[in-house]
Formats: sequence, C-alpha cells, structure tokens
Amino acid sequence: MTTLFLLLFGLSALALFYIYVGYELLLKLLCLFFVEKCKADSNHQPSVTVLVTVHNEEALISSRIENILANGYLGDLSVVVCSDRSSDDTNRIAAEYEDSRVILLESNGSNGKSAAQNFALDHITSEIVVFTDAETRFASGFVTNLVAEFADPSVGAVDGMLLFNGGNNGVVSGQSKYWQAECRVRSYESSLGILAVCSGACVAARRSLIDRLPEFVGEDCVIPLQVVEKGFSVRHTHRAIAWDVYDSRAELANRVRMTQRNWQGTLLYPHLLNPLKYPGIAFALWSHKLLRWLSPIFLILFSISLFVLGLLWDMVQLSLVVVFFYLVSIFGWLSKEKSLDYTLAEIAYSFLLANVGFLLGVIRGAFGRRVTSYKSS
Repeated sequence: MTTLFLLLFGLSALALFYIYVGYELLLKLLCLFFVEKCKADSNHQPSVTVLVTVHNEEALISSRIENILANGYLGDLSVVVCSDRSSDDTNRIAAEYEDSRVILLESNGSNGKSAAQNFALDHITSEIVVFTDAETRFASGFVTNLVAEFADPSVGAVDGMLLFNGGNNGVVSGQSKYWQAECRVRSYESSLGILAVCSGACVAARRSLIDRLPEFVGEDCVIPLQVVEKGFSVRHTHRAIAWDVYDSRAELANRVRMTQRNWQGTLLYPHLLNPLKYPGIAFALWSHKLLRWLSPIFLILFSISLFVLGLLWDMVQLSLVVVFFYLVSIFGWLSKEKSLDYTLAEIAYSFLLANVGFLLGVIRGAFGRRVTSYKSS
C-alpha cells in the first residue's frame, strides 16, 4: 500500500513540476543551442485586413475601429466588421463610418463566432488577416510590428503580445504571473520554431494558409495548427502589443469553455501529436497544451497520495499540508468575494480555479457537446 502511494506521489509531483516549471526551464536551455534567426522587417507592408467579429457591441465598435485605423500602418489596410446577428446599433454604427477602409459584413447564421469568421473570410482577399475582438485595443504600431514578421517567407502566422487590464487583486496577480510564464514559453517555442498556439485577440496569418474554421473551435487553437501542418512556422513577437480586459468573475466559465474548445480542436489534428512525424511540434503540443490541461488529474493524485502517506507514516504534518493548501484557496476565494487583499491566498485560489477549469473543460471536451456560442455556457 505504501509503495503504491509513494509511486503515485513521485510521479504526480514530477508531472506537476514539469508542467509548471520544468518545461519552461528545458526550453530555456534548448534556446542556448538551437535558435531560429528572426528575419522581421518593419518595412514589409503587405495588404492587411483586420477582422473584428462582433455580436451586439454598439458601446465598443466605434472606439475599436478608431483604435485600428489610428495604429499607423502605412500599407494597404482594411477593417472588416463582421456582425453576427447583432440586434443593437452595431451594424448602423459600422455601416455609417466615414472611412472607405471600414467594411461591414452581416452574418445571419446561427452557429456562432467561427461560422461568422468563415463568412467574412470568404470576402477577404488581402495577403494577411489579423483576427481581433471588440474589447481588444492595439498599442501604437501593433499592425506594423506584427506583419513585419511575415517578411520571412517561412512564417505563416504571428502571435502578438496580449496584456490584460483588470485591477490589482490577488487573483489578477496570480493570473498575471501565469500569463507572464505563458508568454515566456511562447517566446522560447517561437525561437525554437515549435510554437503552435496563439491568442485569438491578436493573431495574424497568411490568408492563403487559412482553411475553414470548425464552428466549435476558436481561431486561437486551429489557425496555428493549420499553419504548422502546411510546413510554415508560427512566430510570437513581444513588439506587437495588444490590451484586453481580464474579468476575474468569469474566469472559471471562460477557462472551462476555452479548454473544452481547444481540447476538441487539438484532437482534430492527431497527426501533429505524433513525435515520429512532427517531433518538435508534438513535443510542444504535448508539453504546453495536453499535459497542462491534464494537470488537475496529477494535482488530485498528488493531494491524495501525500495525505495518505502522512497518515501511513504517522506524520500528520504531511496530511495537514494538503488540507492547508485547500483551506488557503478557499480563504482566497472568500477574500476576493469580500474585496479583501490577501494576495498569497488569492494566488493559491487562482491556481486551483485554473485547474478546476481545466478538469471541467477536458471532461466536457471528451464527453460534452460542442460549443459555438460567444459566451461561456
């Protein structure tokens, strides 16, 4: 009995260390020896369409268009607002915009954001398509810095640097640290030529490489997979900065929805998970995505095995470590609800919340229905 729980403890602890610490350290080490040279050129100015897919965004659409047009891109730029069944003033505001570069497309389907994006893509002929949302804001020079990466003909998609606004509480702090680590991992993978993930709010791709998007999968998941499948690379650049809003109140629902859609989307490309056919990409997808989504299973095994070992070895303090962590996480949730500032507790809660989201998302992805709606369900 002791041997079994000792084995579970060791394997789960090793898995969690690799997922949240070891993989990044390994990438950092590999970057000391294997780095793809960047061939970005800020003078590279292909035709660009910024695609903003919206549903009832009358309060944001005007300022979003202004932000894109004021970005300073000197090449051929268009802004396509694809309105998916908007019932407010979104369509009127976009249609009456006094700039010929702004185009309104009205998608009247009923299958959600990806279906609307497919409708819009049928009308887009520019060399580069930038995907973004109504809530996102581009920093000055975003488009120029993003498309500069396409000066390298081997680059098929580019992921910008997405940053968040959302307050100063501990949950946001915890997510900030998580996101900083995520961006570092993307940067390392980009340098090694094995990046296969993007942020849907600030990703660009060559139009010729974009196939129809599955209606139940987001562009952030499927576009980089389409690109690497065709033999092109995905690049991450910290010079193209975009801002989005972080809503801690919807964190769990968003995490579940995102994990579910990405789990289902990644498994549409099982050949990319084969290390014999795509060694670098498979290594990155397993380490960066699949194992992270499965981390709650390792966390459960780690917690149970440590608690039981504490009892078997008559070392109550080991068992109490597990209880203490979950009690601290619960306290972090309570302090957030009461607007109190207990940063460490809220970071613990944020970590646990993310893992709950991963677990529910994987379960729904494996056994649940497919999600096509804009909002979490």
